[in-house]
Amino acid sequence: MNDISFTGAPRTSEASAYSNRSNDNLFIFGGIIQYNPYIVKYDTSYKMWTKITTESESPNFDTISCAKFNNGLIAILDEKSELWMFDSLELTFSLSNASNVPEYYLAYCATISYEETILCIGRDLDRVYVLMNKVSVEF
Repeated sequence: MNDISFTGAPRTSEASAYSNRSNDNLFIFGGIIQYNPYIVKYDTSYKMWTKITTESESPNFDTISCAKFNNGLIAILDEKSELWMFDSLELTFSLSNASNVPEYYLAYCATISYEETILCIGRDLDRVYVLMNKVSVEF
């Protein structure tokens, strides 16, 4: 029996999870740099965890949040204030050219509005809490 709570990835804080377009796979992105950042995938059909490796350049997974688009892309905002797209079908990353990516901050959650705008909810920057930011991404 495969235990869904055991990913095989290192135990760490600061991870984020999203499912792919058809919801048959769950992806977990995360890890603090000194604990080897990782991507793992849970296949709901086979009830199995797999570590994902990619040859493409990828974001820093320290203190990230993710948001899923309807086209299978998962947006990842990283600590360099870069917006990365993870293709959940091809298992590759690409750097977005979005011009209004918010500055780096902690303790937030990202989600997608019905207009496919990324909403960054919450924020902690030296214990100063701020309002939600929006990031528009063109495909």
